[in-house]
Parts: sequence; structure tokens; C-alpha cells
Amino acid sequence: MIRSSGGCTCLNEIRNGLPRTKFCFMPCSAQRAMMEEERNIERVRENEKLKSIIRHIKKVEDNCNALAQQLMEKRNEDTFARQLIQRGRLHDASKFDEFEFNHLNDQTSQSLFQEALTTHHSKNSHHPEFWSGGIHEMTRLDIAEMVCDCLARSQEFGTDIRHWFFVEAPEKYKYDKTSAVWHHIDIFLFLLLTPPFKKPTI
Repeated sequence: MIRSSGGCTCLNEIRNGLPRTKFCFMPCSAQRAMMEEERNIERVRENEKLKSIIRHIKKVEDNCNALAQQLMEKRNEDTFARQLIQRGRLHDASKFDEFEFNHLNDQTSQSLFQEALTTHHSKNSHHPEFWSGGIHEMTRLDIAEMVCDCLARSQEFGTDIRHWFFVEAPEKYKYDKTSAVWHHIDIFLFLLLTPPFKKPTI
């Protein structure tokens, strides 16, 4: 809308949240500026999301490499260790797919978030939800990647990884001290959390 003096009222109305008196047939400078600002905000938001995903994947890969090193040195599991290193390099690749990227952390739509989460679980076997029979169907390699993944989350948010795996997760996923799942997790965590031995310097 144009004032009689020749100035546009849009900018004042937009900035101050006032009711729009009339809408311009063509976008005026205020509307264009506002749309550009919104695009910039969205670009920053998407960039931060991308960096967060990359940081998490890097932490998981580092954990997979560390666990693989321990498995080779202390248990002579060279083949399994190489497979775990490969898993670390491929971890959570589906998060870069359009739907998961847009909605996996969607705070505006719970239904889209749940759909994205289900999609993510269905593509990644290191999640118990991938398996129709739950955590007890997971391979030892899946469990190793899961431990590295959960440890990365623990490192990011400062949570107690042992409390998760030995108190909360057993109730959620129905496993106990007598299960192979508990045994595998216990060994992998021990190897990951035990500082590597360093020869004393003379």
C-alpha cells in the first residue's frame, strides 16, 4: 500500500505487527526484505542442523574406531573390528535424506517427527526398533554400533551411559544380566571406557 506522500505503509505495519490495511499487488521493498530475512533464518537453522548431524556422526565414528582398536589389540578380533570401522563410516547416512533431514528434529509437527523417526529406525539396524523381535534379534555388530552411538549421545549431553544401558534400557527393551545382549554391551562398554594402557617412560 502506498501513502499519499509516496511512502509504503507495509514496513511500518510488518515491523510493528499492525493489521494490514491493504496488500500490495506486487511485493514492495518491505515485503521483499522480510521474505529475505526469513530465508536467511531458515538457512542458518538448516546449517546448524547439518553441523549437529555431522558432529554426532563423527563422534560415533571415533567411538567405532576406538572400540575396533581395542578389539584388535585385546581380543584379536581383526575381521570384526574392520566391519565395525566400516559401520562407523556409514553410520546414520539416512539422516541426510530429505524427509529425515527435514522432520527428524521437527518441533512443529509431532506426527511428522514420529514418521521420520520410524523411517530412520527402519533403515538402520543398530536400532532395536529395526528388528521385529527387538534387541534380541540384533547381531553382535549391530550391538557394537549401538553402543558407540549411545556413547556419542552420552558424550554430547553429559548423561550416564552405564545408567542407560544397565537401568533404563533393560526395562525399555526387555533384557537382563542373563542375556547375551547385556553381556555384549558390558564388554563393549568396558573396552570403550577403559583408558588404553601406556608403557611407562624411562
